[in-house]
Amino acid sequence: MTITEAFTRYRDDVIAFRNQSRKTEENHFVVMKNLVAYFGDIDMSSLTFPMVRNWKQEMDKSRSPETVRNYIVKLRVVLSYVQLHHDCLDPNQIPIPKRMDKVPAFLTKEQVAQCINATQRIKNKAIVSFLYASGIRISELCSLNRDQLHDNTFTVVGKGGKARLCFIDQRTIELLNQYSMTRTDNLAALFLSDSGKRITAGAVQDTFRTIRKQTGLEVHPHTLRHSFATDLLTNNTNLYYVSKMLGHSSVQTTQQYLHVVDQDLRAIYAQHHTV
Repeated sequence: MTITEAFTRYRDDVIAFRNQSRKTEENHFVVMKNLVAYFGDIDMSSLTFPMVRNWKQEMDKSRSPETVRNYIVKLRVVLSYVQLHHDCLDPNQIPIPKRMDKVPAFLTKEQVAQCINATQRIKNKAIVSFLYASGIRISELCSLNRDQLHDNTFTVVGKGGKARLCFIDQRTIELLNQYSMTRTDNLAALFLSDSGKRITAGAVQDTFRTIRKQTGLEVHPHTLRHSFATDLLTNNTNLYYVSKMLGHSSVQTTQQYLHVVDQDLRAIYAQHHTV
């Protein structure tokens, strides 16, 4: 079974069967193409640990540690699948690189307001406010329909097909109402692109590209998701509930935000460290 055959069969038997996201499938094939580019489309049974080690060392030169780690993890899961049918390298022989700690970038409430005020278009104001108020992903925003909103509450289906309850604030409701008054169509989508069709992730990214130029802030759609989580934790929201609102499958994923909001550490430092 060649690399291409192994990854394609894994896609069919695991990713598609489990209804995993399109992004998961895209990332899966990115790893496959990288392996084929480096090794050629060799048989999986000929893959050895020294070969994998050399592949990793080559990736280390041009890719981030997190990307390299993700590629290794993906190779391991495909090897585990191949192992069910053929002899191949034991995936347990490939160590998983340590995950590097990273501090998510986030904005303050004042900076979010600055981003909203920076754009004149009511639709763009509503989009920025909506992402910050709800903490949803850009893909979830683009898939929303008007009839999903009930007052300040709505449900999205996130990664892994998991549904979760989300909320928006009064500012976002008012901006949505103003945006709704500009529309004369009967289309279901909550937000439309300039072409009159459902908004795309690319169109939202274009909006944020303009806002970055206008404000000088390094803001992206995902920055607002980080800002949403940071604000909740700063106000002493239980980590478990923040994890639920973000749609994380594990609280461990949410813990990355604790690096920037640990008020107890700040208080201890201020009390005991003098200069």
